[in-house]
Amino acid sequence: MSNDKSNGHRGKLFGANGKYPQGHLNNEDEGELRLGIGHSDGKVIINFGKSVTWIAFDPEQAIEIACQILGTAKKIKGELPHMKEQS
Repeated sequence: MSNDKSNGHRGKLFGANGKYPQGHLNNEDEGELRLGIGHSDGKVIINFGKSVTWIAFDPEQAIEIACQILGTAKKIKGELPHMKEQS
C-alpha cells in the first residue's frame, strides 16, 4: 500500500500485480491490489488503479488503511501539522 503525498492519482503505481501472497480467497479473487491514499481539493482519495467490485483485507491491513484514511482526513482539516508519508 502506498500513501501518495501528491494526491493519490498516479495510476501507474497502483492496481493488480498478478500476485496472490495470501492465496486465492474465492473464484472472483483477482489477486493483490496496490492502492494509494492521498488528497486533492479537500477530499481524501483512494486510488485502486483499476475498477474494483470488492476488496478484502486481513485485520492488520484494515487497521493500517483506516489509520491512513483518518490521518489524511485530519491532515486536510489541519489537525495534523505534518504527516509522515508511508510506502
